[in-house]
Amino acid sequence: MDWALDMLEGFSEKAKAKGKFIDKVQDWDCVGKILVISKRSGRKTLAQRIEEDWLHHILDREPYALTNALILAEGSPEFRVFHGKAYYYHLKANGVFNSRPLEKDVRLIHEITVLEANRLQSLNDVQKLRILQGFWSLSLLKIELAKVPGPKLPDNPACATHARDCVQAWREWWEDLFDAAEYHNNKPLEDPGDIIEAASKKASKPLKVPNPPCDASIRKEVQNMAETFWSGLADRFMIP
Repeated sequence: MDWALDMLEGFSEKAKAKGKFIDKVQDWDCVGKILVISKRSGRKTLAQRIEEDWLHHILDREPYALTNALILAEGSPEFRVFHGKAYYYHLKANGVFNSRPLEKDVRLIHEITVLEANRLQSLNDVQKLRILQGFWSLSLLKIELAKVPGPKLPDNPACATHARDCVQAWREWWEDLFDAAEYHNNKPLEDPGDIIEAASKKASKPLKVPNPPCDASIRKEVQNMAETFWSGLADRFMIP
């Protein structure tokens, strides 16, 4: 068994492009079995690569990628995080967070209509309920993240001017996150996952806050936000 997993890890390292590794398997049932074995054998790198490739196929709206991911995850509690990501990537693939009707007050209704029109018929009733609940929860998160002045920065007793200087710097930093995205990409940040990823990328660079203790504090806060988002997706989709 170990030699087979070693070979698969070698193949995964050579297949650099997203989705290309599991393309070689060409059978979702086999992909699922390999993923389960990798996970239970402690091959974290291989399991992570398979999950990432699988999510990429869901994002590409490949037929049966989502349904097979749900079949696997529903029968294996250890894939709860992957389960939540599968639903989220399906929403992302359908672009429901990036719809922009002219009237902002009917925006959420418009997005729900878009979601209903995009192949929910492939899901059973429980799965439909989960994806609609997750969509609603993530839509509320999107509103919260985009709201001025942004998420609350935790207090930092090590910083004497935290409330006066650093909180304001955090607000400006968060506003610039959205302004820069719209300027460079010619479209606003609306998908909550995209917002979190953009914040993580921005936090990898110097933050230029007034006091060094808060530079580390802000970086940690963004890291915590990202970890909470990805690990908490299963909760948003009511996955037990």
